[in-house]
Order: sequence, then structure tokens, then C-alpha cells
Amino acid sequence: MLQEIATESVIYMSLIFARLGTAFSQLPGLGSSYIFVRGRLIIAITTWVVLYPVLYQEFPKYPFSASTYLGMLLCEICIGLV
Repeated sequence: MLQEIATESVIYMSLIFARLGTAFSQLPGLGSSYIFVRGRLIIAITTWVVLYPVLYQEFPKYPFSASTYLGMLLCEICIGLV
């Protein structure tokens, strides 16, 4: 049971971070070379930690296939690019 909860949390965290990381890399102020990569990473992780408890209930239940996860991950990356 604990392994299932941990797997579910890691999958949801990766989906949130995929959208945030992609969006933050495209922002004019954060995407420039003036801000170092670790700084952008710290900002993205901080935002991710704040948003995870809020968005946790919005995701579908865990037992879904790997192809569904990859589809959701690609959708999050595409949304982050827009």
C-alpha cells in the first residue's frame, strides 16, 4: 500500500513539474541567460511544492497504463509551451 501511494505521488509530481518546468523555461525573465539554471530550478520546485497539495485531487486515480501516463505527460509539456 505504501509503495502504491509513493508511486502515485511521484507520477503526479512529475506531471505538475513537467508543466511548470516547461512554462518557466519559456518566460521572458526566467528563460534568459541572466538567471542561472539552479535559480530557475529552485523557483520551479518551490512553486511545485506549493501547488501539489492543491492539485492532488484533480488528477485521475492511479491505476492507469504507461501509455496513458506518457500521453498525460506530453499534454502537460505542450500546455507548458503555450
